[in-house]
Amino acid sequence: MDESIDHRLEYSNSFEDMKRKRRHRADHTQDFIVQDVRQTLFKMISSFDGAMEDEMLIEEEIKALQRPFQVPMESKKNTQHKVEAKLLNLFRTGRLGHYTLDSIPRKL
Repeated sequence: MDESIDHRLEYSNSFEDMKRKRRHRADHTQDFIVQDVRQTLFKMISSFDGAMEDEMLIEEEIKALQRPFQVPMESKKNTQHKVEAKLLNLFRTGRLGHYTLDSIPRKL
């Protein structure tokens, strides 16, 4: 009996979560989207093995962030601009945590 209650509760919670995500799909400041963006950035940075000055990391992050930001594929420039604008907004509002978008000076 307890298993069926747990299953119904789990199904109810996942259904409510799906409804909530669908309702706020376009709002990139929602907690579940911000969490997804932070996880994506962490995965990209931790798996990158090139030089930090290399712009390839930035390009790969922008491509990877299209999914969590739910930006449809349009022209490459338009899609990239939308992702960059949403990322910059989260950065400016402090939602990204300890990530920085500043370039690293060559001489410290």
